Amino acid sequence: MRRMKESEISNDEILSFKILPSEYADSTIKGNIYLSCADFYAYQHETSGNMGQGDKDEGLFARVFKNNIEYIKEQRSRHKSDLLENEHGKFVDLKLKSVINIPVYCFYSVNATSPNVTHEDRLFEKSGVYHRSYKVLIPKRVLQDFSNSGTFSVLSFLNHSELSKLIMIAAQKEGSTRMLRDRIHYVDRKDKEWFCPIDQHPGELFFKDIAFNYQSEGRIVLDDGFDFVGYAEVLKKFHPLNIGDLTRKVTKQPIADNSDIHVIIM
Repeated sequence: MRRMKESEISNDEILSFKILPSEYADSTIKGNIYLSCADFYAYQHETSGNMGQGDKDEGLFARVFKNNIEYIKEQRSRHKSDLLENEHGKFVDLKLKSVINIPVYCFYSVNATSPNVTHEDRLFEKSGVYHRSYKVLIPKRVLQDFSNSGTFSVLSFLNHSELSKLIMIAAQKEGSTRMLRDRIHYVDRKDKEWFCPIDQHPGELFFKDIAFNYQSEGRIVLDDGFDFVGYAEVLKKFHPLNIGDLTRKVTKQPIADNSDIHVIIM
């Protein structure tokens, strides 16, 4: 419980959720999480058949016309063998091997101003303290993207900054010293030139196609230390990291059926 001014109410912290098979939920609550990378996510739909699971533009930092020779040569000179070029139609897509193999942790992410979040404030008159409860609607389409069968649970995580701190502490033991966190920015890159508005790599990992905006994704990116370069494809999904017991910081809610998910956080 904390004292809140009315001006603070619309600027509350980011809330994070993880939707996963029920058999993995208890392990996650014990602090066992798994990192993957953009190179895995980009082509996941090819094996699952579910287009909601893969964005081939994951890690794209530029889409340029083929005749933009000066820019392409500049990138070749700057990045050398790290540069990946993919021609399609009149465009060339540019990615970096080092960026698309950086460890990433993904989750469903909202804040108090998100359209699918409502809240109720109860004022304790004597103390002047508000107690806030949130109701978050996670559309069933998100569940459909990541479940083929079986039972699933949604974990109501810590807020974004607290979760990031725990991951950073654990990752430092593996040599990581720098972490980035943000919610995904959804952009329209279809049939047009596009340049990542964040100048420094790996900022491009926080941009995805606008078709995925219903997924309301947040990400934590570890951009030094270990990576997935040279890993067999099957191993790019599973880099374990234990961030400590979360029993007191996470609540588990079983998902009864294939419908919209309503999560209440007190």
